[in-house]
Amino acid sequence: SVLWELRFIQCLLITEIVIIGILVVVLIAAFSGLGRQLDVVERYQAQKQFQERMEDLLTRGMATDALFAATEAIAGRPRDPYVYWYLGQANFQLKEYVKAKKAFSTVIEIAPNWAITVQPWLERVDEELRNSGPKVVK
Repeated sequence: SVLWELRFIQCLLITEIVIIGILVVVLIAAFSGLGRQLDVVERYQAQKQFQERMEDLLTRGMATDALFAATEAIAGRPRDPYVYWYLGQANFQLKEYVKAKKAFSTVIEIAPNWAITVQPWLERVDEELRNSGPKVVK
């Protein structure tokens, strides 16, 4: 009877250890997933702040500052179409049409789904390039 009780207690202890082990594994998995989710949230917030800053600079006509910020951002996000979009916008405001065209073209290379948004800007750039060349005098 005492032997049976000891074996029963041993089984209960083994069961508790297994359950605690499973809980530890589940908690570790949950926290690592939470860490990845927090990374995604942080990247989204950083992207949103970048966009808001760039929109603010360009709206206020601070194209040189926007150009600097976009150029700096390329180092950290070389495949981000937003960076090149704002680089193109800044160059356009600064009348650097060749650079604007290159930036807008890069947006489409990185994210072909942006073509519908970028194409009108490429046309504007081409028009400005045509109009800024030497004029024929009659």
